[in-house]
Amino acid sequence: MTIRAEQREHLKVVRLALLDLHKALLDLEREYYEKEHGELGSPGEYLQLVIGHPQFDWLKKMSGIIVDPHELLSPRTKQGADEADATLAAVHQLLVLDEHGDDYQKRYYAAVQESPDVLIEHVKATRIL
Repeated sequence: MTIRAEQREHLKVVRLALLDLHKALLDLEREYYEKEHGELGSPGEYLQLVIGHPQFDWLKKMSGIIVDPHELLSPRTKQGADEADATLAAVHQLLVLDEHGDDYQKRYYAAVQESPDVLIEHVKATRIL
């Protein structure tokens, strides 16, 4: 079954909310990094940290899931309504706050507690879901 129009619209809104949340998390992690190591010199240096520094590894879970709605929205997608539902369920699970969960969940929980910007984007994303 193909992706329904309402699913497609929901995926678009969810994807944008995830991008905003991801940016807030990256900004917070950058702030932590710069407190410890000093200010970054260039956007390229920052990109290299995000891609390869262990401090940013936990965010790869969210980075990876942001791609899923984008792929589902592609006009060339062969995926359907079931995959769209599964993606939305995975996003929902990713946003569950659990201070006793795995490394991602603990760090995500701490970020929501620490940063008003992350909290605002978390609330927006969870409301959209």
